[in-house]
Amino acid sequence: PLGDNRSLAELKSYVFPDLTHPDRHQGLKKQVSQWHEEGLAVVGSPPHLGGVMFEIAGRLRGFEQILLDMVLRKELLHFFLEQLTSILLHNSLILAKSGVDVLILDDDVASPTHLMISPAMWREFFKSRMAKVIRLAREESPELLIFYHCDGNFTELIPDLIEIGVNVINPIQPDCMDALSIKKEYGGQIAMWGTVGSALLWTKGTPDQIRKEVHHRIETLGPDGLLLAPAYDLDYVPPENIMAFIEAVDKWG
Repeated sequence: PLGDNRSLAELKSYVFPDLTHPDRHQGLKKQVSQWHEEGLAVVGSPPHLGGVMFEIAGRLRGFEQILLDMVLRKELLHFFLEQLTSILLHNSLILAKSGVDVLILDDDVASPTHLMISPAMWREFFKSRMAKVIRLAREESPELLIFYHCDGNFTELIPDLIEIGVNVINPIQPDCMDALSIKKEYGGQIAMWGTVGSALLWTKGTPDQIRKEVHHRIETLGPDGLLLAPAYDLDYVPPENIMAFIEAVDKWG
């Protein structure tokens, strides 16, 4: 909807959604308390369009347009991202005040082999804004854990994510990122969620291959700082491979 806007003045005329009405989150704190009473941890994810900042900007402006903005229309992009940050911050504070244990922040800024934008561009446009959201959410809920999702290879951002207060990175796809190297360099500073299996292994591999993969990850990456999980969605995975994963976790985990 904002792809045709070429000037800052045009963008400023756009009316962003009003998120302040309390009906949007009425009863949320009570629901979180009920889950806590059942002994469950509660995870909160701010509503978004695929991602909390980079992806939503691309969906509103267009992917090619947002990349051009980073080079040709920086003032416009900074203004635009400030509006998105305000929305993200508002929603994150609602979740923090409700008592959630984990806040998920996600943005696919990487391809399978590397980042879609340079680390310098990510730091210029997104790092400080993400840091602000984490800092203010933690002021509201000091024990809040921050879970960051990005598909693909985002290894270059790990030091920055640690610096701004991220606790868990996901999904650590073994065909995209070197989990063992990450563990050796950052193991005491951040936890890894995932690490098990490529999409090909899950859909075409055998149960024995899945069991071997689980055992290998536990032996080399666990136990501290490893949240063992499939590194890909299991939409088309044979049930016997899922059962093999569960059995292997029970045996070696």
